[in-house]
Amino acid sequence: MDVNNVKEIADVTDYQIANQYISLGWVYADKYVNLTDSAYPPFYQQQIHYVLLWSKDGVPIHPPSDQSTRNSE
Repeated sequence: MDVNNVKEIADVTDYQIANQYISLGWVYADKYVNLTDSAYPPFYQQQIHYVLLWSKDGVPIHPPSDQSTRNSE
């Protein structure tokens, strides 16, 4: 995929919502893990983020259950 054609990026933390995006035509681009401090050191919480790209013509389609962070270009 040519990243120059990306019109919107979605960053979601729920794998089920990520799968909904993919079924709507979004493309899985990457995943990363965010480490956050816990209230009880030395423990850390890990959260997986799924990065999805919309490069099709038209308005991006989002799952109705999505509460993710969206970044439009």
